[in-house]
Amino acid sequence: MMRRHARVLAWCLAALAAGCGYSARPMTRADVRTVYVPVFENRTFRHGLEFDLTRAVVDKINQKSQLKIAEKDAADTILTGEITEVRQRESVRNEPLKPEEVRVVLYANVTWTDRRTHQVLMKRQNMQSSAEFVISRRQDFTSAAQEAMSDLAEKIVNLMEEEW
Repeated sequence: MMRRHARVLAWCLAALAAGCGYSARPMTRADVRTVYVPVFENRTFRHGLEFDLTRAVVDKINQKSQLKIAEKDAADTILTGEITEVRQRESVRNEPLKPEEVRVVLYANVTWTDRRTHQVLMKRQNMQSSAEFVISRRQDFTSAAQEAMSDLAEKIVNLMEEEW
């Protein structure tokens, strides 16, 4: 019985030594500690979304990363972005003239730049996220847009993580 435990323990130690895809290191870049996030630009007719998306990105950075939010002059990096398009499409109709479910799709561009070296650390065009709202449940564009922005913010922060 003891030999069996010893073999299992030896196998586990060997697997850990060989590397099994897990790391105790933070997922963000080691050379970056702070980020400045100015209010995203908004190229759409739906004003106010830029503030909500910026707030969602800052919240996700605080929740999911080791990065600290800083003022522009004190930050190692700057994360800029712009909302380029908002689409609202009916996905289900309950009568010929009445939509029941509506899909909201947000599109954004983001760029993460090292302020010290001016090197672009990450750049993505036409990132998108979507959510639906159901009119009969008294949901509306705002609730769907908030959900889509939260999802988009998470995608942005995930892209800021160090590539393995």
